[in-house]
Amino acid sequence: NAEPERLERYRAVLEEATAAGLEVYACRCSRRVVTGPATGGCPGGCREKGLAFVPGECVLRAHIPMGTTVTVDDATLDIARTAGDVVLWRRDDIPAYHLASVVDDSALGVTHIVRGEDLRESTALQVFLAPYLGAPAVAHAVYVHHGLVTDPAGLKLSKSQLGRGEPLSR
Repeated sequence: NAEPERLERYRAVLEEATAAGLEVYACRCSRRVVTGPATGGCPGGCREKGLAFVPGECVLRAHIPMGTTVTVDDATLDIARTAGDVVLWRRDDIPAYHLASVVDDSALGVTHIVRGEDLRESTALQVFLAPYLGAPAVAHAVYVHHGLVTDPAGLKLSKSQLGRGEPLSR
């Protein structure tokens, strides 16, 4: 869990982002209802309902307008289609990955980011969010996406496999 000071910083950045024009909305839809990207909004139509954000009852989503594209590694990605209206603040009242990642990278002065190619779409979304989150340097960082390391069966090797108790092939 983040320290109270960091949580307050994330909240402040999110407030600044909405003041800068980032549209957000409270969404009561569960993960069972939103089974993929919330393309065009969540299935429950929460964007149009004007719901109040209530921790424990809903998440806060960024509205990613249809047709929003971002270029990463010379590839133009349609983040409205691939990410949809992404969660910025979780139901358990903490920042979601994309918000925390951009804010932390900015605070740390990160200028170069190396990730697996499977995170290219996440990078595009973060590049889109960065100017709203007061992190223009993150939007202009040098990004490198490398091929994934796989086992003999072609499955991605990762730390998360170890956490699930899956053996890694030798």
